[in-house]
Amino acid sequence: RLGPEPAALTRTTVAITTLEGSPAANVIASAASAGVNLRIMVGETVAEVVERLRAAIGDKQVEIEVVRAGEPSPVSPRDEAFAKITETIAEVFPEAVPAPYTVMAATDSRFFYEISDRVYRFAPFRMTAAQRATIHAADENIRVDDYLDGIRFYRRLIESL
Repeated sequence: RLGPEPAALTRTTVAITTLEGSPAANVIASAASAGVNLRIMVGETVAEVVERLRAAIGDKQVEIEVVRAGEPSPVSPRDEAFAKITETIAEVFPEAVPAPYTVMAATDSRFFYEISDRVYRFAPFRMTAAQRATIHAADENIRVDDYLDGIRFYRRLIESL
């Protein structure tokens, strides 16, 4: 009820992104396909979600093909590395209350787990709900001051190491 962002924090989400079928409004489709984008919740696996989709569809004639998949990133520990990030947040954004959070996007950070188990997905940019809704859109934007504060955050974090 609160919208797509909170929903993605509490369960696996499913979004139909492409549909194909009949080439014209007056032609009965001989086959149809749908592209589905899944954001898999921490604690679930791709295989579990595919099986749940099969059960929900309930039709053995419907084929499910996984085109590209990645398991949810593991949860990073809340230790001295996390503490260093929260300290830097407090310095640069004193009005913020740092708290662990699940990032809903597939970021390049998923590749860093090959070299570290401490991968923290954090974007130090103030963004309104309207700005977050423009991510990946033609008019994606943040304010210049917010961008500069983000740079200040990274600089301070690196200097503190």
